[in-house]
Amino acid sequence: MINSEANNEVINYDVHGISRIQSNLAGIVPSVFQVNQIKGNIDLIFKILYDGKSEVGGAHRSSHKLFLKDLSANTKVYYFVNRMLRGIYCMLHDFPAPWLQYVITNILIPLKLLQKGYSFVHAACLDSCDEGSLIIAPPNTGKTHTALFLNRTGFNYLSDDMTIIKGNKAYCYPTDLTVTPFHIKEFDISYVWKEHLKMISSSQLVILSPVPFGKGNMKNLEATLWAQRKGKNVLIIERRKEDGDFTGGTAGRYLHQLRSGGARTVRDKDEAISEAESLLTGKDRRRRQTQRPAPPTDPEGKKR
Repeated sequence: MINSEANNEVINYDVHGISRIQSNLAGIVPSVFQVNQIKGNIDLIFKILYDGKSEVGGAHRSSHKLFLKDLSANTKVYYFVNRMLRGIYCMLHDFPAPWLQYVITNILIPLKLLQKGYSFVHAACLDSCDEGSLIIAPPNTGKTHTALFLNRTGFNYLSDDMTIIKGNKAYCYPTDLTVTPFHIKEFDISYVWKEHLKMISSSQLVILSPVPFGKGNMKNLEATLWAQRKGKNVLIIERRKEDGDFTGGTAGRYLHQLRSGGARTVRDKDEAISEAESLLTGKDRRRRQTQRPAPPTDPEGKKR
């Protein structure tokens, strides 16, 4: 999982000695590739920076500013975030700019691999007796289930979603495993899902931010549907046309279910915060009214 809070210290990654990446944001690359020190040239530097002087020169106080330099060699990417808005970004998103996460993980990192003669494939990868096997299939067709089942039968699990290949060789790229309620029941891996739902069940309100939906964050929609069925208030920040749906329409159907179930749509984060305050204040007022003790009565049963 990507940590929405950028650090002052950089984190170094070496992906199988193929590509070397440096960032101040934990989770931009699977942690298994984290190293203390990078040996050789850095292929990609990605940093989230806040107000003030930067390593690209000058002072920057814009709420959004992206610097991209030298795609063909040692690529540098800097994204500036206004410090005043940082708290709202971290509250509404798992990433300071959701579209930027897609650019880094689905465009820039694959580009760096291609420049070295390697490529990503959307496939699970398992190993048995030093022979690798790729499971290539469209989303939501049982790839994860097959990989987990084979792992139970003795195969070594390498990757679930993305695998690096060159020729007839495959290299693991273990991203977060996406599981569904079916996997949880089938393989008894309920602890992560239960912890996620426990956090939601203790809340009074769920706000769904307008981020692109793909396979990696569909659990957020499933959890929001679960919360709505449990009687939680749900606010949906209105999505723009550029907020993509990379799930083949599944995310759109989930959003329709939420709206049909009573979820309110708001224009932007400011209206979401205002509506949330109104809902929560109203709920607290109603709770106090229902808990108000009945007026005392005299022995004849009359109210005083």
